Amino acid sequence: MTTVERVNKAWDRIEVWYQKNAPKWELPKGATDEEIDDLAAHLKVTFPEELRVSLKRHNGTEDGQWARVSLNSTKRIKSEWNTWTDLLKEGLFDDSTVESDGTYQAKYWCESWVPIDANGGGDGYIMDLAPGPKGKIGQILFLDHEEGPSGPKYPDYAGYLENIAEKLEKGNYTVIDNYLEETIASDKEEEGEGDEGEGEEEGDEEEDEEEEKEAKKKVKK
Repeated sequence: MTTVERVNKAWDRIEVWYQKNAPKWELPKGATDEEIDDLAAHLKVTFPEELRVSLKRHNGTEDGQWARVSLNSTKRIKSEWNTWTDLLKEGLFDDSTVESDGTYQAKYWCESWVPIDANGGGDGYIMDLAPGPKGKIGQILFLDHEEGPSGPKYPDYAGYLENIAEKLEKGNYTVIDNYLEETIASDKEEEGEGDEGEGEEEGDEEEDEEEEKEAKKKVKK
């Protein structure tokens, strides 16, 4: 099965879940080729076909109606990218040190990264179109606004959507009012936050805090 076929199959599963669990919600229509071309030109990159296919199927989601809070539309991708790129040009990351094993560039922000979703707190998953020597074009990283990039979390965009479909089908998310709420905390480890502290005694908390401080030294501002 090709990556494009996997993207379409993942969307089939996601749409079925929304129809059953959020029938009053309407997933946005797809972006036009012109909108996608204009975005790619603005970012000065060539989008993989699987991203184009996904955007043409659904151009993002409403805030709060996605498992990661918001799936970015072409307009939102451009806005998020502009914000990060402006900060880069202003020199905000000049003193930042990022560690990488070679799968992605050791940078706090790269202009060939495409923000594909947003959690409302400045973090989100990004598509890497300029990977390191050990990486793969189109791999998905997680970008934390305090810690910088980590990953890859998924080998491609299809893998990202397949994970969304799986989490929805497993009941990890529930529609509450007009929002999609996480009812089973399943994505902490994926986003680099970890689950190691669960079930530990109170006496271990100080040790955990020290370990967390050491981990944060990987990205210095």
